[in-house]
Amino acid sequence: MLALSWFKETIEDSEVVPEPISLKTCSEFILPKWFNPSEELYAFLKQSWNKKYSGLFEGGKDDLESTVTSLLSFLGDNEEKYKSRCLLFCYVCCLATKDTVEAYAPKEVRHLKVLNYLEKALNQQSEIEGKAELDRFNELDYSPYSSGLTDSLQVYSHTVSCIFSEQTLENIQEIFLICCEDDAIAPGDYRPIFNWLLTKAYPAAYALRLPRFIFTRNTHMPEGWQYKQA
Repeated sequence: MLALSWFKETIEDSEVVPEPISLKTCSEFILPKWFNPSEELYAFLKQSWNKKYSGLFEGGKDDLESTVTSLLSFLGDNEEKYKSRCLLFCYVCCLATKDTVEAYAPKEVRHLKVLNYLEKALNQQSEIEGKAELDRFNELDYSPYSSGLTDSLQVYSHTVSCIFSEQTLENIQEIFLICCEDDAIAPGDYRPIFNWLLTKAYPAAYALRLPRFIFTRNTHMPEGWQYKQA
């Protein structure tokens, strides 16, 4: 896995914080200027944007799971960068769901240990403590929790599985689907969240950097936003 020497400085950058989402960001197919995908990946991102998925659109018929599976396979087009890309995508999704965890369970701290572990792993520190505590994350009983808290904690649970198991893509796929089909980030804003994951979070992880802003439950959707095909 690549050591991301810039990572500590980047996460402290004042720009990488939740901020109001722009009308264009959630409505139009716009990739970051610094993102330089292959023609094949660009075409797939555009095709994915134009689909109307069941669960994200009333009357939508396209299958989101198959799209996510194909999309995530591109993370493996560079073996050296693969694990770092996967962990960085997990990290961004954990940041996006952090506010949800803390809104429902303000005394919860286990999710912060997952974030801390990820930051150390992405910096590739030689000795990382806390594995036993993370393993216990997957022993949680989610049944008493509200759907929002359950969904957000499952993002962290799958992140832990992604860190320690060989089923990396399977766990990232679950994270992607939980974030945009359930209430892990925000209830009811599923298509804008998918748009953000597709055009901001995913390109950032692929390019081994962080997106300029993080979509959270506190993100304010602009009035009059309307999805536009590319």
